[in-house]
Amino acid sequence: MTDEELIHSYYDGNQGALAVIFERHNQGVFSFAWRMLGNRADAEDTASEVFSRLCTSQARYSPNAAFKTWLYTIARNVCLDRIRSRNKSGSLWVQNRETETYEQIDI
Repeated sequence: MTDEELIHSYYDGNQGALAVIFERHNQGVFSFAWRMLGNRADAEDTASEVFSRLCTSQARYSPNAAFKTWLYTIARNVCLDRIRSRNKSGSLWVQNRETETYEQIDI
């Protein structure tokens, strides 16, 4: 089945279709996110969120658009959201006087 057929099948109630889509595209979405974000942990979180949004974005999918284009648009938007949230917060490294190690504090 094509990706478009699988996503329609998933939205019609076939849970197995989502598993096939995930298997086909998880690595690509993860790699895309890693390149955009430069951080493996953020890329893993982003890939999870992309597939979560995929599950809840039925009304936004247009059958005229290629599924892969739509999927990577979601991935790009999630990455941009993460980048924006990074700009609102920062990290500070402080030395613990007792252990003389450095600890990261998110602010």
